[in-house]
Amino acid sequence: MSTLTTPDKIQNIQEYVSAWQIVRKELLDVLGTVAPENFQKTAVSGWNPSEIAEHLYLTQFNVARVIPVILAGKFGLTREEIPALDYSKSYDQIARPRGVKNPDTVSPTGKMAKDEALESLQKAMDKLIKNTTGKSPDDLRSRGLDHPLLGKLSLLDWLWVMILHEGSHLSALKAKVQ
Repeated sequence: MSTLTTPDKIQNIQEYVSAWQIVRKELLDVLGTVAPENFQKTAVSGWNPSEIAEHLYLTQFNVARVIPVILAGKFGLTREEIPALDYSKSYDQIARPRGVKNPDTVSPTGKMAKDEALESLQKAMDKLIKNTTGKSPDDLRSRGLDHPLLGKLSLLDWLWVMILHEGSHLSALKAKVQ
């Protein structure tokens, strides 16, 4: 994931959608190896597969659904309010997010069955694709939203962060199921 193009160098939003779809496919492949009866089993440390899947769904869906509203200027941050992000420092924070308290809106209940989790992840990806199609990197740089760990981010920075975030959870999941 460290090879993911940073938002200051991206040429086309499709680059991020494609990169995210690669990570998502691998996540779904790993989740697919978990027996349905083990999907919600309590993990020895960290989250179980159900909690990881639900958290990733909630994170992606909650951001994807507000993209049109933020771009329309109904809420969110303007370009002038968004500081430049230190991508190297932020990468380190995202790759090792130990001890971070999640906002309630993205905290999992752990009650999602495997089929429901897989459907929800697809629903979130569909929403992201729908709400970024036809948008340019500059469109997504022009507006933003507060991030609970990193502060004020452009929507483009949000996409980069969320791809890395999913990759981080994918690594943790692989360690649990292999």
